[in-house]
Amino acid sequence: MKSVLITGAAGEIGLLLTKSFINEGIDVYGIDHVDRDTCEELAFLGRNALFHFDNHSLAQVDWDDYEPVDVIFHLAHQAPTGEGFSRLKGTLNENRQNMKKIVDYAAKSGAKVVLVSTIEVCGGDQSEEQLTERSPSPQSLYGSLMLAEESFLQEAAEESAISYHILRTPKLSGSSHPIEKRCHAIDESEKAGISTHSRELNNGQTLLKETFVEVCMEILNGTREEQIIPLFNKS
Repeated sequence: MKSVLITGAAGEIGLLLTKSFINEGIDVYGIDHVDRDTCEELAFLGRNALFHFDNHSLAQVDWDDYEPVDVIFHLAHQAPTGEGFSRLKGTLNENRQNMKKIVDYAAKSGAKVVLVSTIEVCGGDQSEEQLTERSPSPQSLYGSLMLAEESFLQEAAEESAISYHILRTPKLSGSSHPIEKRCHAIDESEKAGISTHSRELNNGQTLLKETFVEVCMEILNGTREEQIIPLFNKS
């Protein structure tokens, strides 16, 4: 039986993956720090023998408690709490430390790591060809934050010799991403003149949830080899 670990398992994307994997008979270990009683879907999933939930932040997790898994889907990231550089620096440092712990666990488990990133690392309105060939050039805070996460993963993965994939995806249709929303709110305040910078926001392109889940399944089954995978709706 295959098994996965999902950080940020109580978020919309985390729950989507959790339910999809459980439906395929896959063991799911979820990590998130939430009020479990207020999340009905999480409470319902908790009754399933294939779902194992750890209600802690990544900084609090004892990775020695976990059994080996096949793939780690990393969705949990810290969001900036303000516009000041010192706060952003603290956020980046915490994300780097969490990434190092995840990669260390992956190395012990023999697991691969999948980072769910964003097409915003390549700027705003980009075509499939540009996203495949163009070097990262984020024009939004969220894009910059996730490009840093990509760099943290690549650096740690090289040191630990683990396999990894980076999914550069637009917003999933019908979903809401709290960190993305927080970053865009800061960007919007800057555009309004509250700060001195101006950034280009994503043009609202969305990805079908079915396409996202299908690619994640392909990675788990070993049929996708690319390290960086831009995601698009199939024509």
